[in-house]
Order: sequence, then C-alpha cells, then structure tokens
Amino acid sequence: MSKSTTAPAKNKTGFKGTPWSRTQYYRRKRRAEKLGCSMYDIPDMRGRHHNGPKGNTHPNWNRGVMKNKGGYRLVRVGKDHPLGQWNGYALEHHMVWLSSGKEIPECQVLHHVNGDREDNRLTNLELMANADHSSLHSTGRKRRVVLTKREREVLTMLADGCNTTADIANARGVHRNTVQIMLTGMMARGIVKREWWADRRQHEFFYFISLAADPLTLDGREHRELPEGWPS
Repeated sequence: MSKSTTAPAKNKTGFKGTPWSRTQYYRRKRRAEKLGCSMYDIPDMRGRHHNGPKGNTHPNWNRGVMKNKGGYRLVRVGKDHPLGQWNGYALEHHMVWLSSGKEIPECQVLHHVNGDREDNRLTNLELMANADHSSLHSTGRKRRVVLTKREREVLTMLADGCNTTADIANARGVHRNTVQIMLTGMMARGIVKREWWADRRQHEFFYFISLAADPLTLDGREHRELPEGWPS
C-alpha cells in the first residue's frame, strides 16, 4: 500500500486572519503568554509620548517663542502658515514686517538697525540688499586662520629669512615642488604673498607673510613684517 503524498492541511488558526505577519504574531504570542493576557491587549508602547502633558501644561513650554542658531526670535505660527517652517515656527521680524503691509523683495533681507536681533520693532527694521548686508556684518570681523604643523614651520622659516622655495626645501630636506605646492595653497588663502626681486637673485620668486593676513602667532612671536632688507 503506497503512502499518501497529499500535504497536510495548514493550521488556519495561526497568524492568518490577524493584522500581523508571522514573526509579529509569534512574538506577540510569546509576550502574551508571559504577561498572561490576550495578544490583542499587549501594550506595544507606541504613542506613549502622547499621554504626557502638552502645550502650556508641559514643563518645557516656551510660550511659543524660541531663538534659532543665528540669534533670531521664532514664533509659533503652525506648519500651515505661509511663513511657517518645518517645525511650525516663523521668524518674528519677518512676521512684523509683513503684517505692516510691506513685502521683502527677492535678493533683499531685513536688517536690524541697532544690531539687536531680538528687537523686532518695525522702526528697527530696514530692507537691505543681500550683498550689502553681508558686507556690513563682515566689516571688522577677523578671519580665522587654521594652520597645519608643516604650514606653521614654513611660515616660521619665512619670518626668519628663508624666502625662496629652494631655501625652505634645503632646510627641510624635501623637494622644492613639495614646498611650492604648500606655498601656493597658502597664497590662495591670503596667508602668503610672493614678489619678484631681480636685484637679489635672478629667476626666483621671494615669499613672505602677507600684510593683508590676520596676525599669525608662531612660536610665541607675531610675524607680519617683511623680510629684512626688503625694498620699500
């Protein structure tokens, strides 16, 4: 008598017919057995943060006002507001300006006259071209110069009188092309300047620390002077 090749009927009382996949079903089944409750009554902890205090009842309630990284005040207007950002807040000085019936044309920004970014009175706001506004706030600002260890050593040598690629290469024991690449990079950043001085040595550029650069403190000294004997 031959054996039956018919596959046994599948258990229809398992995860089929439930809103879960096979993995979710047996995971919830084991947890239900552990808690001694139905699989439909297992607390999955989703949405638990919605059970806490909201709005002005929350201990961190900021009254709908906060500041961004730039120091500008933001007010809560909702995500559906035309000026609302992704978090539902809008720049307060934009709100004040637009509520007065004025507009902010393209390529123009609002400037705080007295420099206080939290003083958003209409009389303290004025329109400025974006380029003029950037120039105004960058005036007098010191540029941060970040130097690597090798760059600092080369600049110290420049201040001590080694003003050609050959002098620096011989002192450091490297190829002059290596020094040239480093000096070219510092020239692009405005740290180093080069001049042609044919009276001293032919076919050679002389490098020195640019007077237009911010003061550079090297080995405890500040170097901004021209090399000794440089023609004025």
